[in-house]
Amino acid sequence: MLGHAFTALFTALFTALFMRSATAQVPTTAANQPAEITFTAQQPHADAFATVELDVVFRTPDGAELRVPAFWAGGDRWKARYASPAVGVHRFRTECSARDDAGLHAREGSIEVTPSTSANALLRHGP
Repeated sequence: MLGHAFTALFTALFTALFMRSATAQVPTTAANQPAEITFTAQQPHADAFATVELDVVFRTPDGAELRVPAFWAGGDRWKARYASPAVGVHRFRTECSARDDAGLHAREGSIEVTPSTSANALLRHGP
């Protein structure tokens, strides 16, 4: 009887730990504070700064779309910075001029914007 209880407890704990590690973490940021998202090119680009354009299209919780240009951060890295006053999950997808680069084009994800707890009035309420 004790063996069955131990096995059930071990199985429950193992499942909980495994499910936690297998679940993708959604990045979070407070309202009106920028989040930085990094994208990694999977192909070399000889003159990335001059030849590759990368935009990140965000969809706010109310359905509005906002296009944010990403910038080349050197090497194979690109970054986009996004801030919003709208609390909730914001989904995004990338659009890249190098459509054959799966690290930059058609990437999807989300960011959760939480209420600001800052003492700074601009961060709490936005500009």
